[in-house]
Amino acid sequence: MCTFNGDREATVCDSAIGAVRKRIEEEFPGAVQFTHVDWHGTRVEASPDVDPGRFRKLVELGADPG
Repeated sequence: MCTFNGDREATVCDSAIGAVRKRIEEEFPGAVQFTHVDWHGTRVEASPDVDPGRFRKLVELGADPG
């Protein structure tokens, strides 16, 4: 599960962060910051040069358990 907080920021639950991180780092190495927030999952923030549509798609794909 994830919640988008803007075009280039999402909060991803702990159970999905591994898959989301893998997809994001493969496509945008070094362009996305991951910050664990106690009791709230992980904040995933993309730099301004990351395409917001592609960022959203990768987060959604990684967070989808199916």
